[in-house]
Amino acid sequence: MSKMEINIIVRDIDNYNVLKKFLKSRKITIMGEYFPGDYGFPEKTDYLCSVEVLITMEDYMALADDSDIDVSFILNTAMSFPLMDDLNNLPFIKKYMNKNLQSPDKNREGDDKYLEERLNKINTFLSASHLFMLKMFKKDRGVVNHYIKSKMMSTEDKIEDLNQMIEYFEGDPNDIESQRFEDCAFIQKIKKRILKNEANKIKKAAKRDTSDVAS
Repeated sequence: MSKMEINIIVRDIDNYNVLKKFLKSRKITIMGEYFPGDYGFPEKTDYLCSVEVLITMEDYMALADDSDIDVSFILNTAMSFPLMDDLNNLPFIKKYMNKNLQSPDKNREGDDKYLEERLNKINTFLSASHLFMLKMFKKDRGVVNHYIKSKMMSTEDKIEDLNQMIEYFEGDPNDIESQRFEDCAFIQKIKKRILKNEANKIKKAAKRDTSDVAS
C-alpha cells in the first residue's frame, strides 16, 4: 500500500502523548521529531513539536477522524499547503483540490497510474479535510462564528463547501456505518445561519438605500 509523508503539528504534551499512542497502535513509521528552532521549520513557534511520519491513506483518514487527537498537519507532497486548521486557508485549498479532481494534471497524459494515484490522493485529502473541519466546528463555537462572519469567502463558496461536507457525511446508501446524519444536521444549522446572515445584510443594505433616497 502506498504511503505519503506528512508533518503532524502538535501543540502540547497531552496531545503529543495521545498521538504517539495512536502512531504506535497503527504501526506508523516515525521519520523524525522536530522542535521549534530545529531547521527553522515550521516558522510558527506556538507549537510543541512537528512529527514527520510515513502514513497510508487509511491511517491518514483515521487520524483526521480521531476526536481525541487535536493536531494539524502539512502534506510533504506536491499538495503541500498551509496548516490544515487555519480556516482562512482550508476552504480555499478544498476548492482548489476540487478543481483538480475534475481536471487532473494534463501535462502527464497517458500515465494512467499517475493520474489514478493523484485522484486517490485528492479524494482522500478532501475527505480528511471534511473530517478536520467538522472537528474544528464541534470543538469551538468561536470557530463556527468566525467561519460564518469571515469575509475571506463569498456566501456562495461557503454554501458550496458545506454542501460538499453534507454530501460526504451522508455516506453510502448501501453502508449504514458511513451515514452520519447527526453531523449532517449540525452542518445544516451552520448553513442556515450563513443564509440568515446574508439575508440580514441584504435587508440592511435595502434600508440604507431607502434612507438615502428619502433624505
